[in-house]
Parts: sequence; structure tokens; C-alpha cells
Amino acid sequence: MSSYHKAKLIANRTSGIHEGVAKVMQLCTEIAEERDELKSQLAECKRQRDEALGKSPLYEKNKAEAEAIPGDLKPALILALCQRDVAMRSVLKIHAISKLLNVWNNEETNGDGSVEADADLISEVNRIIKKGL
Repeated sequence: MSSYHKAKLIANRTSGIHEGVAKVMQLCTEIAEERDELKSQLAECKRQRDEALGKSPLYEKNKAEAEAIPGDLKPALILALCQRDVAMRSVLKIHAISKLLNVWNNEETNGDGSVEADADLISEVNRIIKKGL
């Protein structure tokens, strides 16, 4: 058997190895992407938890505001101010989504709506919910 035939035979027999390596690399890439997404979600959860537990700049800002008020209700006031700030962010999101839905409803009522407009509306609502204004 010539070296050419031996090389061709080896190449044919090892082709499965290359495909296997490619599949493993693809799997590694997918796992890394999922891990990065999970890390991002975990970081956001930790940020919200820390904010609620008073381990954030929001807490420090509200603590300073409460310190300016004399009395024994400071801890309750700090918590109330934190809740107010978190609620205000949600209210702003709700108002933005409400405006989008009102425009969409008017377009649908007037017959001016389209599938593309519907898709744009859904994308924008998702963006507001996930990332904020």
C-alpha cells in the first residue's frame, strides 16, 4: 500500500474524530452562552436583593434623607423610601408600556395597524420590561 493510500485511509478513518470535536466545541459554545446569560440574571437578582436589604447606593441615599428627620422612625422611613424608589421605576415602565398600547389600540381601531407594527410593539414592550426606559 502506498503512502498516498495510507494517508487517505487514515484521513477517512479520522474524519469522525473531527466531526466529534466540532460538535463538542459547539456544545461548549452553547454552554458558555447559557452560563453568561445565567450570570447576568444572577447579578440582577443580587442587585435587587442588596437594594432591598439596604446594601446599595439607594439605601445610603435614603438613609441620609432619613437622618435629616428627627425621631425614632428612621429605620421604617429608610425602608419606605427604598420601596418608593423601586415602585417609581415600575410606575415609569407601566406608563411607557401603557402609551405604546394606546397608540397600538388606536391604529388597530382605525385599521392602520400592521403585522410589522405589532412585532415592533411587542419588541419595545419586552425591551422596557427587561432593560428599563
